[in-house]
Parts: sequence; structure tokens; C-alpha cells
Amino acid sequence: GRSLERTFAVQASRALRVTLVWSDMAAAAGSAKQLLNDLDLEVVSPSGAVHYPNGAEAKDSTNVVEQVVISELDLELGSYLIRVSAASLVAPQPFALVVTGAF
Repeated sequence: GRSLERTFAVQASRALRVTLVWSDMAAAAGSAKQLLNDLDLEVVSPSGAVHYPNGAEAKDSTNVVEQVVISELDLELGSYLIRVSAASLVAPQPFALVVTGAF
């Protein structure tokens, strides 16, 4: 599938927040699955730990707003990989990605 990857070097112990949002097209009335364009957010720590959005332990295939928050207590200093990938696309899908922290 398609993906976008960016690396951010975290240099201080301040919470890291990564938010992905997009507007999905409308599904057919009565459709079992409402999300047509399914984007996924993953944040990989310097040690290789994968953080998934919305407090989950796996990819989110339901929501159009996904956020990973790593508190200052759990933060590792170093380079974090932020990955946005498409689990499914029925049409081109623009999105917004916002990253806040101490870089």
C-alpha cells in the first residue's frame, strides 16, 4: 500500500502528540462498514516500540481522527518515525498531520 513516513528528533522530555485527520466520503446507506478510505497512523520510538492511535494496541479501522500521545514519562529521546499508511482507498484522500513536542 501507499505510505508517508517522516522522522522527528525528540530532544527534550515533553509529551509527543501526533494527530492524523481526514474527511472520508459518504458510504452507502446501510453499509456494514462506514469508513471507505481507511488511513492508519503509527509512531515508532527510537527503541522500535510501535505506538498505535487512540490508546489502542493495533491499527484503528473505524475513526477519521487518530492520535498517538506519548507522555513525558514514557518518552524516549531520539528519532521517532511517524508513518501514515492506507489500509484501503477507494479514491485519493488528502489528510492533515500535526506533530507537537520538543524537537
